Amino acid sequence: MQKPETEHISMLSKEFAKIDYQQKVQFFDREFGIVPFQFPEYDIEASWYRNELKTSQFTDIFHQDNRENNLLQKNFQTEKEMLSFDIRPLSKLERIYLNRYILQKFLDARQIINDQVKKDLEAATDEIKYLEARIDTLATVVNWTKHTLEQPGKSSFRIKFLTIFYNGFKAYNYGNDNVITIRRKFLELFLYAQGLLLAEHLADLQKALEKYKDEKETKSDLSLPLKIVLLKELGIIETLKQKFKQKHVEGYQNHLADLICLITSESRKNHKSVLDYITALETGTSTDLLSPYNINTIKEELEKYQLA
Repeated sequence: MQKPETEHISMLSKEFAKIDYQQKVQFFDREFGIVPFQFPEYDIEASWYRNELKTSQFTDIFHQDNRENNLLQKNFQTEKEMLSFDIRPLSKLERIYLNRYILQKFLDARQIINDQVKKDLEAATDEIKYLEARIDTLATVVNWTKHTLEQPGKSSFRIKFLTIFYNGFKAYNYGNDNVITIRRKFLELFLYAQGLLLAEHLADLQKALEKYKDEKETKSDLSLPLKIVLLKELGIIETLKQKFKQKHVEGYQNHLADLICLITSESRKNHKSVLDYITALETGTSTDLLSPYNINTIKEELEKYQLA
């Protein structure tokens, strides 16, 4: 009678034999884990470059990947036979799929990066300053990477690894990150993925920065009621009223409403609303317009210019 472990392996082997290559890769990853080495969750700042221990670890991984030919194969000896789960690619299409699959495993770290940024933004006192500082840090990484690779006479493993990292960064910007037709080492795919993640993360940060700036500009735009309160507090509405009265302009309220639309860059479609606010000020029925919130908001704005 077969042992439970042997029965399970035999069952898996039969299932493995019936599926196509892409399904075999997914099966292998699910059952055994497709990445045989321990990598950081992510390192889009290439911190390993200035860390001899990390660089040494990467070099060891690279050499081990070169030496061992069975990293993508699992063999199990039963009483009757050797059962093999082998996903080593034999064709160009299989190589491309395997590279993309492993690459995607490393690219899944984008969720960790995005979650960290979200957490940092929630804790930041100034979201725009945080994003600008983060973008500046990553832009510095890109600049020193490019500068380092432009220096002549360097051919160490660190430079080789940094080149792969930068190739990933460039591939994202040129849109050809999936074109990997030859079998790549696990370390190569990890470093390439970090370059892709760096470029992707920079693009996401730029979009987020634009969004926050747009929101800040929108918030800084005063609503129509606040514009009316501002003009009142500055005495502009009363000054204009007196000028119209001195000229004996009949129905000056309509002209005043038009002039206020011009001063505040309000659409002429809001003429009726402006007129209603002016009338409310004159008749003393402007409770909503002169609410504590509106008054305090305008005072805060005027304090910026020492006019409150």
